[in-house]
Amino acid sequence: MRTYLVAAQRRIASDRGVVMDGRDIGTAVLPDADLKIYLTADAKERKVSMSAQLLGADGRPAAQLSLSADKDFSFEVPAPR
Repeated sequence: MRTYLVAAQRRIASDRGVVMDGRDIGTAVLPDADLKIYLTADAKERKVSMSAQLLGADGRPAAQLSLSADKDFSFEVPAPR
């Protein structure tokens, strides 16, 4: 599935100029893009945002979230291929 999606994203980008958002767009999908802009919130804001995403329908946490400062959101580790 991942191979199919990457190929589809590359096909879309080859037809015209595009703006794409995603963790691995600049590294795995379009590594030779003309322009790459990386926006990163600080660790506290990311934790708040992810905590909200992990709440269940009853408002209780559906999973535990533990983030170290910037380690968990580093661009050092490439996305799975």
